[in-house]
Amino acid sequence: MQTIKNEAGETIFSADVDNLRDADLRDADLYGANLYGADLRSADLRGADLSDADLRGADLRSADLRDANLYGANLRDADLYGANLCGADLRGANLRDADLRGADLRGANLRGADLYATVGIIAAGNPNGWTCFAWQPTDSCLCVRVGCHAKTLAEGRAYWQGKEDRLEVMGALNYIEAVALLRGWRTA
Repeated sequence: MQTIKNEAGETIFSADVDNLRDADLRDADLYGANLYGADLRSADLRGADLSDADLRGADLRSADLRDANLYGANLRDADLYGANLCGADLRGANLRDADLRGADLRGANLRGADLYATVGIIAAGNPNGWTCFAWQPTDSCLCVRVGCHAKTLAEGRAYWQGKEDRLEVMGALNYIEAVALLRGWRTA
């Protein structure tokens, strides 16, 4: 039997499985869950509410977190290598020192997320008021996200080129490309 408790120590989820990662966690209400150091490798957490959850040091490699609510979650030192975070709400999440190499962040909202020392991310601030970051999905070229737009670097340059009100965005794309090249990432 596996259980998940909240910060107050109350059980909010239980399942008759040997490993928590084998539990049916899809669309689960895990608000404020204490999952510190949990082994959730390859877990199906699609649509789960993990807002304000403590996931520090959790192993979420290859986990499916599509459309999950991770608003304000603490993911410090979490391993999210190869995780699917498409459409996930990561606003205000603590991702310090987390490993996001190979993660899929298409459609993810990282507005206000703490990306300090996050592995696999190039944070480029808020050019023209839009959250801007880049990542490299496994076996793919560099992807950039500015506000609600996710594009390859080349697509981003073509889209924002010549727009006088997006000069900061173009500067951020130049910064992203320079850092990506220093890291040995594929930019095209």
